[in-house]
Amino acid sequence: MDLEALVRSGNTPQKVAQRGRLLLLAHQGVPNHAIAKQLNLSRPTVLALRTRFARDGMAAVTGIRKRKRSAKVLTPEMEHKILDATLKTRPGDGSTHWSVAASGETPGGLTDHRPPGLAAPRCATASSGAL
Repeated sequence: MDLEALVRSGNTPQKVAQRGRLLLLAHQGVPNHAIAKQLNLSRPTVLALRTRFARDGMAAVTGIRKRKRSAKVLTPEMEHKILDATLKTRPGDGSTHWSVAASGETPGGLTDHRPPGLAAPRCATASSGAL
């Protein structure tokens, strides 16, 4: 399918149509800064798509890129530990149900599912005088 047909089709996703419009303007010789202004994009976005198109062809226009996601930190063992603690114990403050705050205040923290050796983030508190 050619770019003009892709841009004009009513079934084309807007992101793909915008990429097509960008490349059609570039093919017509419109400068990158003018393309960016006309399509309400940043100049680096225009340059990146043109580079991807030169490298990957139409796949750069129609392809959906997968974002890099970090690995899941909550292990099945930790998930089991959290479920056991919340279902079989009660918070120490006399409450009948666990809250996120209460579970985070327990030793080891029920919600603390960071891998061993990764320290908890430090937060300023009112008692420390940092606020």
